[in-house]
Amino acid sequence: MCALLAGKLIKLRGDQIVPFDDGELKHTRLFLVYNSAHWCGPCREFTPKLVEFYQRMKPQHPEMEVLFVSSDRDEFNMGNYMRLAHMSWPAVRYDAGAELKPPLLR
Repeated sequence: MCALLAGKLIKLRGDQIVPFDDGELKHTRLFLVYNSAHWCGPCREFTPKLVEFYQRMKPQHPEMEVLFVSSDRDEFNMGNYMRLAHMSWPAVRYDAGAELKPPLLR
């Protein structure tokens, strides 16, 4: 998984979207891939629950990481969704996420 993602990850730092250091994943053994979009009502309902789960579980399980793969219609909306939902996990860059999306969302 790490080779597939090399150089393709970003992260929210404050209000800014910045490149993510791939080296931070060297001890990750469990990836939870979260396909979501701001326009999706059920996704917006679920995301706060995932944020709460992540904040509770990540300190106890540093070998786990959530990866956000956006199905938003553009990069601006992806970033907005990350900010509004307080996603503190890495995301696949908007222009690099097609490989990780389910076939119906490509």
